[in-house]
Amino acid sequence: MGLEDTIRSNTRAVISRLRELGIRSISIFTGDRLSVAKRVGVAVGVDGIEAECLPEEKHLLIKDMVKSGYRTLMVGDGINDGPSLAEADVGVAMGLEGSDIAANSAGVALMNDDLSRIPFLVELSRRTRAITAQNIVASVLIALVGLILAATGMITSIGKLALPVAAFYHFAGDIFVIGNSFRLFRFGEGFAEAEKPGEVKALGRRAGSVRGLATQGVLRDCKAVKASARAGALF
Repeated sequence: MGLEDTIRSNTRAVISRLRELGIRSISIFTGDRLSVAKRVGVAVGVDGIEAECLPEEKHLLIKDMVKSGYRTLMVGDGINDGPSLAEADVGVAMGLEGSDIAANSAGVALMNDDLSRIPFLVELSRRTRAITAQNIVASVLIALVGLILAATGMITSIGKLALPVAAFYHFAGDIFVIGNSFRLFRFGEGFAEAEKPGEVKALGRRAGSVRGLATQGVLRDCKAVKASARAGALF
């Protein structure tokens, strides 16, 4: 008798998407035997495998990668992944099935176990960094323009409207930063729409088709329990 874990159906697609985003090296660190790890690695298309790793060996491998200048992202869910998640530049804990130690050690805790969230996380972080840079540059430019207008007396030259204009201009930078940051909410809408389950088309029935076996089994069990209860009452 042999037992094995099944590979998640979207794993290969997630790894392909990470490569499209510029991730140069993807590896598996596992405590499983080399033969098992190699089979999984070939199936999902990773670059490297570190099999039969003890928890401290995982931690040392991640530590060496960080010291060598690699920008490291590690995904884990077990208790033995805690030190490695904390050592990586970015640690991602898989939320539902992961341990509390892994979630507390990681910098990011996913609220579900969908691997497709990892490429989305990379895209979201890059978009956040870009928008933050835009906000900083725009704020500095608005402040410099305001200083130039004030120093040259152009604001005071408009008379009674000078104070309202100056007050509005004072908040212009804040308004731009808030409005520009709202783009991050729109960024996740496409991903959320893709996650919504679509309508499932009913399959056609044949003469030999049987549907609802699980429901029928539950109903049979309930009827058997009721029948047993009645028989026990008679005795």
